Amino acid sequence: MVARLPLNTRSGDLGEQFAQCVLSSLGIATQVPRQNDFGVDFHCGLVREKGNCVYVESSYLVQVKTTKDRTVTYGGYEKDKDQWRSFEIDWLFSQDNPLLLGFVDNATQSLGLYSTSIMWVLRYLKGGVGELQFIPDEPIAGDGFRDRERITDSRENSDGVAYDVPLGKPLVHLSVAQCEVRGLLSQARDILRVHNDFELKNIAYRRLGVHYSQWLPGYQTNGPVENYSGSGMWWNDARGANTDPQLKSMAPIVATLMSNYAAQGRREEVRALTGTAILILKSVHVAEYMEKRIRECIDWAGKGD
Repeated sequence: MVARLPLNTRSGDLGEQFAQCVLSSLGIATQVPRQNDFGVDFHCGLVREKGNCVYVESSYLVQVKTTKDRTVTYGGYEKDKDQWRSFEIDWLFSQDNPLLLGFVDNATQSLGLYSTSIMWVLRYLKGGVGELQFIPDEPIAGDGFRDRERITDSRENSDGVAYDVPLGKPLVHLSVAQCEVRGLLSQARDILRVHNDFELKNIAYRRLGVHYSQWLPGYQTNGPVENYSGSGMWWNDARGANTDPQLKSMAPIVATLMSNYAAQGRREEVRALTGTAILILKSVHVAEYMEKRIRECIDWAGKGD
């Protein structure tokens, strides 16, 4: 377009520039070109200062919105196509790095970064979520989410329900003017580093099929980090739900643990694991070599001392 731009485009461009400035003050921030933006605006890494050098660590992703947006929605129902946008929900819960939501206030040239860790509670309690709407600055209470409405009775690829997920306060809130305040930047990096460590564990639990998650409760924005976290285990009362993926994830752990105990001559420990090992072999398919090794350990433990 020659000589003019839509006002909302210009406002969004300014917001991304403010976000780039703040994120770069915390470490490395690489902006995704707009034509390649599929849901992430910045790939970031925190820096740690030591001597005369800085070290890059703790990678994370940021999706940036302006404060006027106030919410971020994933999923939803397309009435004209009679289908759920389940691919958005799948994308949200399949990221391999922590995803933070950033809200830019152009008036104050500032950026707030919000954790999305509470989303795992909804995922594990409800499973196939129809729509998820993140709401910044609303206190987290109860289970960490609430049913907003049943959009349709269609259950294909979802439970048919839209959920609101409050995000609480920002982990970090910095203005462009604060990007040279070393003490404030150091504290901001600390809280993001702790958060990212928790979220990487959540991602590892997701990969293993373990319905357990952690988050930071009661933190102060830009504040010093305390050594505590919220955590929870989640289960589903539908028969057969969740169990087979968890057993499959346990198989290599149980097989290698039994092998180590056997190599160390610790029969009692192998016997204690035998029931779990038999349950795994009964319930899910495991690699032939793994099944063979498990049975060898069971046979060895049964021979007596």
